[in-house]
Amino acid sequence: MRPPPRATLTEEQAAARANELRIAYSKPPAEWPMPTLDAGIEHRELGKLPKVEYPADNQYTKEKETLGRGLFFDPRLSGSGQIACASCHDPDLAWADGRTVAIGHDRTPLRRNAPSIFFSAYSKPLFWDGRADTLEDQFLAPIASHEEMNGDPDAVTKRLNAVPGYREQFKAVFNADSVTLEDAGKAVATGIARL
Repeated sequence: MRPPPRATLTEEQAAARANELRIAYSKPPAEWPMPTLDAGIEHRELGKLPKVEYPADNQYTKEKETLGRGLFFDPRLSGSGQIACASCHDPDLAWADGRTVAIGHDRTPLRRNAPSIFFSAYSKPLFWDGRADTLEDQFLAPIASHEEMNGDPDAVTKRLNAVPGYREQFKAVFNADSVTLEDAGKAVATGIARL
């Protein structure tokens, strides 16, 4: 059942209420009036976001962020070599796709749109259906999905290992002699975590 509508204020009442609010919120935030919240809802003041917390097995480095951003824009992660993560998470569209439903491999309309990845380091769980707990966990699903990027994990790994620059970067970042999708997922997670 909906609550009854609020009474309409006269111009004088609205001006008086606006003045009360102006005075109340011109004070330091610690003195602001507490909001009225539903039962069980915890009040937290707006403020700066906390520092991004990286998993123990995937700590931040600038080199890893750079590698991850490069991979995010690289269509070699897809089966066709034509679709990158950024194809659906477009920086010009607030890192989303701006569509009702995303378009995948062979221009296949998908079931959902691509959500923005802004602030994704603070999002738990991930995907619209919540099937991934971390950015690292979610990396492979779109690549391996036939409808999305249609990338065979072995073929994608082979394709990335054929790029000397990637092998050099993975050696520098992960001390690895070859590219793995697990390390690529860690790099991409780091690359987008601070958007």
